[in-house]
Amino acid sequence: MKFWKLSTICIIFCLVILIQVVNKYEVQDFKHTQNKEEYFDGPGEFIKFHRSIRTPSDADAPQYTPGFLVMESEKATLAAFSNQKNARTQNNGVIEWKERGPVNVPGRTRGLLVDPADPTKNTWIAGSAGGGIWKTTNAGTSWTLITPTLSNLATTVLAMADSNPNVIYVGTGEGFGNLDGINGNGMFKSVNRGQTWSYLPSTSNFDDINRAIVDPANENVVIVASNSGIYRTTNGGSAWTKVSSRLGIQDLDATPGNFAIQYATQNRVGVIKSTDAGLTWNLANAGLGSVLRIETAVSPVKTNRLFASCEVSPTSSKLFMSDDAGQTWSLVNRVVGNIQDKPNTTLAAIDCTDNI
Repeated sequence: MKFWKLSTICIIFCLVILIQVVNKYEVQDFKHTQNKEEYFDGPGEFIKFHRSIRTPSDADAPQYTPGFLVMESEKATLAAFSNQKNARTQNNGVIEWKERGPVNVPGRTRGLLVDPADPTKNTWIAGSAGGGIWKTTNAGTSWTLITPTLSNLATTVLAMADSNPNVIYVGTGEGFGNLDGINGNGMFKSVNRGQTWSYLPSTSNFDDINRAIVDPANENVVIVASNSGIYRTTNGGSAWTKVSSRLGIQDLDATPGNFAIQYATQNRVGVIKSTDAGLTWNLANAGLGSVLRIETAVSPVKTNRLFASCEVSPTSSKLFMSDDAGQTWSLVNRVVGNIQDKPNTTLAAIDCTDNI
């Protein structure tokens, strides 16, 4: 009898201790939960957060006016000139910076032109994602920055006029949703092959510019694809017409030999087509299905044949082909160079065989 009493007392004692321990951890966990910050993760949340810190408390969106970067840059330059005090300033009045490296870390280069006036094809002009425009005359052995004073260095789009290669248009910004992308602030233009640049104020509300094409026969006709729509100018950029209000236009191509036939791509929608040199646009995506970002290319030897590299998820993509100028699309089941495993692949149709 004494044994059972002793056992009962021990069990009760152990239960009391166990209950106290459980209560202690529950209280600690509750306090931890109460003090824990709420975290939001992912690219979309980052974009929303970045937008929120630029938005006044009594507004629904950032209140910066179009072109404010250019205006602020001009103010800073004037202030630097007036405050020039010692020999450590550059000739533009800005305190001199010396590059300290690293020199072996490349960045994205989204725009590239080969100067047609150079018979050796060694003169290139490259537009970087955040470092301005650079030029080489020796096929990339050395480079010179040709836009040291531009107010926006996200010079991702370059377009040269075939009829007058002295004219170059530059679009700014990256509209592909990457977290390190720099916002666009319109377009710049050079009429002397990149020696000097002028801002086009009428483009200040274009948002991120993703592509631009110039009429091969007329340097003043330009079509621009941006995150806010498609724009068209016929006077070299002095004034623009918004020809499509579709958002998220990320690629733009003209048919080789026929500028009137153009193709653009809209993220999460598909391919759209123009048959009047960019004035009007209609869907041309039968057979593509559900896709995200799309890169297209038009065959230079069979201009009714198009290719579309389509992102279908963050980790996979599909290659489609059209043989009827975009009316219908078929999935290409052949893997070439692992292209189907790499979403967002830039696509180009090269004139290397009559079968392409």
